[in-house]
Amino acid sequence: LFRSASGFNPDLRGFRDRGARLILYHGWQDGPALTTVDFYETAANAVGGIEEAVGFARLFMVPGMNHCGGGPGVNSFDFLGALEDWVEFGKAPDSLMGTHIEDNGTKGGSRPVYAYPNYAKYEGKGVPAPENFKRQVPKQ
Repeated sequence: LFRSASGFNPDLRGFRDRGARLILYHGWQDGPALTTVDFYETAANAVGGIEEAVGFARLFMVPGMNHCGGGPGVNSFDFLGALEDWVEFGKAPDSLMGTHIEDNGTKGGSRPVYAYPNYAKYEGKGVPAPENFKRQVPKQ
């Protein structure tokens, strides 16, 4: 879908113009995480900036998650449900609740992950609870 002869093509205007929606995610524990951030920022610039891109494409960078799952952070999300809500009801996901799932299926802690460039900051004490994570907006 996004490949060109020279690699990934970040020009998503045709995708946007068809009314499509895109949720990208990448774990910060994964080595090439910044490649996905670069792709998203480049794609956003092609459509006029992140403020324009969020109308059809959202990126979620997940702290502590490995490549597509695993790792010490939250690693399980309902991406399909979020995409369905966006496409069918116009409810774009500003945040997703993630849960840590061990390899044996045991559920661990949960926390929100906000759409890039926003991020969650823990503002509680003790064992992290989802309600103690607050949205942070990066300084310009």
